[in-house]
Amino acid sequence: MKLLYVWIEEFRNIKQQGFIVDNEYKVSVEIPDGDSFGFYDSRGSRVLGASSGLWRKIFYRKFSYEKNDSYCDHPGNSPIQSITALAGENASGKSSIIDCIHQRADQFNYQNKEGRYFLLVFLDTDHHSIVVRTRDIWLHGFEDKKKDKRSNYGYEEYVFPLYEADPLPSAQAENTTKLISIYQDHREETLYAYMTMGLLTIPINIERKNFRNSFIGIFDFLCEFPQFGAEGNQIVFYLNDEDSRETAAYFKKADLTPDEYKNYFLRKLSQLLFETLRNYLYHETPQFTMAGTQIKRPEEEILHQEDIACAEVLSFCTFDYPRSDSASLVKITWSSTPEAAISKAIAFFRNSTYVYNVKDLYDRYLDCVEQLFSSLYELDAQYFTALYKVSLPIRSEVRDVIESFKNCIVYGDEGAHWADSIISDFEWFSAGQQQMSLLFSGLYQRLKHEYGTEKDDDLILMLDEPETHMHPEAGRHFIEALNYALMHFQSAGLFRHCQIILASHSPFLIQSLSDYPANIALTESYQGRITICDFQNLQHLHLPGWPNYSFNLVMYYVFNVPTTELHDELYGYLQEAKKCYSENKLDNWFLSNTSIRKTKTWIPIIDGEEGKPKAVTLQRYIRNFIHHPENTKNLKYTPAELKHSIEEMLSCLAY
Repeated sequence: MKLLYVWIEEFRNIKQQGFIVDNEYKVSVEIPDGDSFGFYDSRGSRVLGASSGLWRKIFYRKFSYEKNDSYCDHPGNSPIQSITALAGENASGKSSIIDCIHQRADQFNYQNKEGRYFLLVFLDTDHHSIVVRTRDIWLHGFEDKKKDKRSNYGYEEYVFPLYEADPLPSAQAENTTKLISIYQDHREETLYAYMTMGLLTIPINIERKNFRNSFIGIFDFLCEFPQFGAEGNQIVFYLNDEDSRETAAYFKKADLTPDEYKNYFLRKLSQLLFETLRNYLYHETPQFTMAGTQIKRPEEEILHQEDIACAEVLSFCTFDYPRSDSASLVKITWSSTPEAAISKAIAFFRNSTYVYNVKDLYDRYLDCVEQLFSSLYELDAQYFTALYKVSLPIRSEVRDVIESFKNCIVYGDEGAHWADSIISDFEWFSAGQQQMSLLFSGLYQRLKHEYGTEKDDDLILMLDEPETHMHPEAGRHFIEALNYALMHFQSAGLFRHCQIILASHSPFLIQSLSDYPANIALTESYQGRITICDFQNLQHLHLPGWPNYSFNLVMYYVFNVPTTELHDELYGYLQEAKKCYSENKLDNWFLSNTSIRKTKTWIPIIDGEEGKPKAVTLQRYIRNFIHHPENTKNLKYTPAELKHSIEEMLSCLAY
């Protein structure tokens, strides 16, 4: 199914606002004459004179749709059916709109305590129908078409056959469209899929460092799609002791060989992981009675004896290691890596006295530790590039090592943070590269692992300010890169078509939408009330005859920022379009063909001397002010004059 329209009746500070997602059909939602809402009890009976705090509130709305005869379908070579950009100032409701659509509805509370009333309008091409799914909004005059699915999915559904001869579908497909929302928000901690308005939905919080959003997800993604940043980058693992990670200079010691680096790494890793387990098992924080007497556990003597034995077992790795502030490095010569000593230590911990819960988690963690050491034994010494550091290329042949690190960290986190000493990082990744990789890999991981490989599935992808941390040039090419990634995902059978809804502050990103079927919704906040307005005249973002959006026109129309660059662009465009290559000729054209008149006085400076004052149009005055700063002494124009001059030149584009 394809999403056509979103109407938000009430959510936070958004009331009775709607916007177009895809304009194949023109959709209208209006308030009917008479009642606009009512209150109902849990049995569905209307309650007269009720207060909103006790009963379920239902809104009544008129709904209509018609085919858009001027609709242009999406390009055949792109998996993107449409893109809707939400643009506006900070705190103008963009993130709230996305939250309203993707948050899970509380379908088990008929009062709708989260206060979210909205509807989604879909085109179901498989069943030749318009499908409306509403959250406590009833469509006036279509009671016979309403199906109440609140008890299972939290919404009502209306199905309208596209043609009178089409029968009403007996069973509407529930899950043919998936919804993924990618954002950065510390408040949202959900990791699992859920249903929203009949759509299988999963949020991806790319600030949350779970195993799919961190190194393993990015690594897997870049191994499969190296063109997105694998070349020249590598994943590194540092060892972190109580004094935190050292500086980069610390890790390099010129007189050490790779084999010696490897030996140092294995012993330091042993020290950090095994000492953590020793403290966990034998050095529990003492507990005392009210009288001040220490409480002793029944196994206290056994644990004390095991602690002494543990110290002996770990003697191979408990000496002081070189530090960054040491004047010189005293080399320790080992004949081999400490495999036997590590195996003995792991066996000791397996057979130790365990007095806590979740022994199975402890045992699984020891399996992960053993597997990690085993993979490191086999790893070529060339990858041990410095003290306590492993640098691995982003290539599939080191996948087992990466997986071993991941498992150790994941199970360590589930325990008592047993593996916090292992730090993963992408070396030489910029913040923008990491942002892009997190976003694409998060999307890929969910599509691949959560949704399976059914090619009939459609996808609605929502992105909240994806340009964060990106260089403006990266923002300009973001949609192109996303389209490229989606083409690969589509060819792998992960979805059929994709729609995108994104919130953005980037004029570069908005400018790039000219190559796609796009809609722009402008959001604005005034006295705490959010308004959403469809930007209907996308052609205004083009200069006549130009194929792509003008960056300066995007700044003006979408972000309401008049710039001197736009003034210069319009002036030059009109000179070329009207064949008036001198300022005098263009001024004369203005005077003969438009309502523009000479309203300013320009004083040219020639060889440092003031020339004869000349009456000119406001357009010429500002143009000369921009191009000849040496002539602007004692002259100026106001922001209002800049905007007025731009508006007059924009009106000339129609001549």
